[in-house]
Amino acid sequence: MLLIVTNRADLATDFLILRLRQLKLPFLRFNTEDFPSRATICIDNSTKKWRWAIEIQRKLYHDFEFNGVYLRHPEIATIDYVEKAQQDFAETEVAETLRSLWRVIPDNFWLNHPRQVWIASNKIMQLMIAEELGLRVPPTIVTNSPKAIINFRECQSGGKLAAKAVRHGFVKNKDGVVLAGTQPFVLEDMEEEGTAKNIPIQIQLLITKKCDVRVVVVDNEIFPTRIFSNKTSSAPLDWRLEQLRGEHLRHETFELPPDVEALCLELPKRMGLRYSSMDLIEDQEGKFWFLELNPNGQWAWIEQLTGCKIRDAIIRAFEI
Repeated sequence: MLLIVTNRADLATDFLILRLRQLKLPFLRFNTEDFPSRATICIDNSTKKWRWAIEIQRKLYHDFEFNGVYLRHPEIATIDYVEKAQQDFAETEVAETLRSLWRVIPDNFWLNHPRQVWIASNKIMQLMIAEELGLRVPPTIVTNSPKAIINFRECQSGGKLAAKAVRHGFVKNKDGVVLAGTQPFVLEDMEEEGTAKNIPIQIQLLITKKCDVRVVVVDNEIFPTRIFSNKTSSAPLDWRLEQLRGEHLRHETFELPPDVEALCLELPKRMGLRYSSMDLIEDQEGKFWFLELNPNGQWAWIEQLTGCKIRDAIIRAFEI
């Protein structure tokens, strides 16, 4: 049986489950924000071996019933039914219990193990390993120093720059979560309150692109897709912002050059990942530039728009 570790709102999990049901394959969906109010976890070594079990909707599932774990985006429950003074303590205990569960599940069960997701999420490490392997990487700086950025720009012969978040581009506000996508960088922005002068920022040389490329890798299977931004003066630099404002962008599957494909397959392995979603740029000369890797990135919309069989590759990874 496949254990799917996710949250209630995860649409990619919904899409995967549709396929599992079509194939009549067994699975259990564990929405982690249901723990501890709607689910129980038990971890013990009373039999001289560490065992675990999960109870959901009054049905108990034991560790020996599972042969794989698919990690999506687990969330920690808000424990608002205890006294305010105890809420932080309770939420910390819930989070630590989940982390303990991850540790008693064998590493080879996971796609991907939470530990590797955390390690591989560092963008600078991604760029370092990609460059070491031989992928093209844009000149990059992470800083909050205007002087360092001026020097960086001079080293790039005054080329245009792009700014992005060091960690990720999602910002919480009173209305929920918004995407702070990649933007053109203007040095004067450093002087504004609450911007890069006070918050570190990642800046890269802006590569003039022919198109964006999303590369999904599942073990040794690879799914490259070209994404064509709308060629208008108002088109944002980040194709995700175009999608969010309702633009319908053309997606096209294709084959990467063999050398680039080999490097895209090797990069996740070097980072201890069995699944990854990579963002590349294809420039006007047909060269490919690595931008970043998401060890747990979205993939469902790619299959829905192009028909490539990512779900089946994920299922094959568990041999179920």
